[in-house]
Amino acid sequence: MSQPTLDQIWAALPERIRQNKGVMQRIQTAPPRLAAAIYKDMFWITDPEGRGMVRSIPDDELLPLMLALYSHQGGTDPQAEAEFWKGVWAQ
Repeated sequence: MSQPTLDQIWAALPERIRQNKGVMQRIQTAPPRLAAAIYKDMFWITDPEGRGMVRSIPDDELLPLMLALYSHQGGTDPQAEAEFWKGVWAQ
Protein backbone atom coordinates (compact mmCIF):
# COMPACT_ATOMS: atom_id res chain seq x y z
CA MET A 1 0.00 0.00 0.00
CA SER A 2 1.36 3.41 -0.90
CA GLN A 3 1.64 6.31 1.52
CA PRO A 4 -1.40 8.60 1.62
CA THR A 5 -1.00 11.89 -0.19
CA LEU A 6 -1.43 15.22 1.56
CA ASP A 7 -4.79 15.59 -0.17
CA GLN A 8 -5.89 12.24 1.29
CA ILE A 9 -4.56 13.20 4.73
CA TRP A 10 -6.51 16.46 4.74
CA ALA A 11 -9.64 14.85 3.23
CA ALA A 12 -9.76 12.36 6.12
CA LEU A 13 -10.20 15.17 8.63
CA PRO A 14 -13.72 16.02 9.74
CA GLU A 15 -15.24 18.85 7.69
CA ARG A 16 -15.41 21.17 10.74
CA ILE A 17 -11.62 20.87 11.09
CA ARG A 18 -10.89 21.37 7.39
CA GLN A 19 -12.92 24.59 7.54
CA ASN A 20 -11.00 25.90 10.56
CA LYS A 21 -8.09 27.83 9.04
CA GLY A 22 -6.37 28.32 12.39
CA VAL A 23 -6.30 24.61 13.20
CA MET A 24 -5.21 23.71 9.68
CA GLN A 25 -2.37 26.23 9.82
CA ARG A 26 -1.31 24.91 13.22
CA ILE A 27 -1.08 21.36 11.85
CA GLN A 28 0.63 22.41 8.62
CA THR A 29 3.33 24.46 10.36
CA ALA A 30 4.07 22.13 13.28
CA PRO A 31 7.19 19.94 13.51
CA PRO A 32 6.59 16.33 12.38
CA ARG A 33 5.66 14.62 15.69
CA LEU A 34 3.61 17.57 16.91
CA ALA A 35 1.76 17.72 13.58
CA ALA A 36 0.88 14.01 13.92
CA ALA A 37 -0.25 14.55 17.51
CA ILE A 38 -2.45 17.53 16.67
CA TYR A 39 -3.86 15.66 13.68
CA LYS A 40 -4.69 12.65 15.87
CA ASP A 41 -6.59 14.83 18.32
CA MET A 42 -8.89 16.13 15.58
CA PHE A 43 -10.68 12.77 15.45
CA TRP A 44 -12.11 12.78 19.00
CA ILE A 45 -15.91 12.80 19.12
CA THR A 46 -18.52 12.35 21.82
CA ASP A 47 -19.28 8.64 22.13
CA PRO A 48 -22.78 8.08 20.72
CA GLU A 49 -23.36 5.62 23.57
CA GLY A 50 -22.62 8.33 26.13
CA ARG A 51 -19.38 6.92 27.57
CA GLY A 52 -17.17 9.95 27.05
CA MET A 53 -14.96 10.59 24.05
CA VAL A 54 -13.88 8.16 21.33
CA ARG A 55 -11.98 8.51 18.07
CA SER A 56 -14.14 8.67 14.98
CA ILE A 57 -11.84 6.31 13.07
CA PRO A 58 -10.03 3.22 14.36
CA ASP A 59 -6.33 3.28 15.26
CA ASP A 60 -5.42 1.05 12.30
CA GLU A 61 -6.86 3.67 9.91
CA LEU A 62 -5.58 6.70 11.81
CA LEU A 63 -1.96 5.58 12.28
CA PRO A 64 -1.10 5.40 8.54
CA LEU A 65 -2.50 8.91 8.08
CA MET A 66 -0.48 10.19 11.04
CA LEU A 67 2.70 8.55 9.77
CA ALA A 68 2.18 9.94 6.28
CA LEU A 69 1.71 13.42 7.73
CA TYR A 70 4.82 12.91 9.87
CA SER A 71 6.79 12.06 6.72
CA HIS A 72 5.30 14.91 4.67
CA GLN A 73 6.27 17.30 7.49
CA GLY A 74 9.90 16.17 7.27
CA GLY A 75 9.94 13.29 9.76
CA THR A 76 12.78 10.91 9.01
CA ASP A 77 12.02 7.75 11.02
CA PRO A 78 8.44 6.60 10.45
CA GLN A 79 9.14 3.18 11.97
CA ALA A 80 10.24 4.73 15.26
CA GLU A 81 7.26 7.08 15.08
CA ALA A 82 4.89 4.14 14.61
CA GLU A 83 6.39 2.39 17.63
CA PHE A 84 6.07 5.57 19.68
CA TRP A 85 2.35 5.90 18.94
CA LYS A 86 1.67 2.20 19.44
CA GLY A 87 3.30 2.55 22.86
CA VAL A 88 1.22 5.61 23.70
CA TRP A 89 -2.00 3.86 22.72
CA ALA A 90 -1.08 0.70 24.66
CA GLN A 91 -0.96 2.62 27.96
